[in-house]
Amino acid sequence: MNILVCGHIDHGKTWTIYALMKTLERRFGIKNEYTENAMTEDPDYTINKDPFHYVFHFDGNRYHFFDFFDIDEYEAFLHDENSEVDAALLVCAATDGPLRQTYETVPLLREKGIEKLAVYLNKTDLIDDEDLIDFVKMDIDDLLEENGYSDVPYFYGASKYACYFGGEKYEEVLLEMFRSFAE
Repeated sequence: MNILVCGHIDHGKTWTIYALMKTLERRFGIKNEYTENAMTEDPDYTINKDPFHYVFHFDGNRYHFFDFFDIDEYEAFLHDENSEVDAALLVCAATDGPLRQTYETVPLLREKGIEKLAVYLNKTDLIDDEDLIDFVKMDIDDLLEENGYSDVPYFYGASKYACYFGGEKYEEVLLEMFRSFAE
């Protein structure tokens, strides 16, 4: 399955995939592949400057996650008739809500005909007020509905926290999100 990871810059797309990789390693001893090592051990490193491609092997299935730095790369990938995308993971920081690249990417997903979509609300550990998270979700729901998406599953997590500290709460969210693509 080919999954495109999308959303605004610095909302945690790369960290989310990295956290998933770390979770699979910690929980199941699964080592996964990548073609570009876009991460470092520097906790201040926030921008993925190179496109990356991770391959996860789980429950007998193979999952390819693709991420790109800017909207032009997403557009080129989505408009390439040879690119196969089965699903998309929209990552949005709960601290910011949907921003420019979020609004630009969702219509491209619809244009490509991607039906399977999940939303990962990242950085929820930094929000004390649940109402703020609800407002972010409402904004995303409006964007998704405008583009013909309904009943999209949401997952509430904290990718950097999961990377560095693990913890059942955030690791379970990542695993639940990951398994949603297999359904």
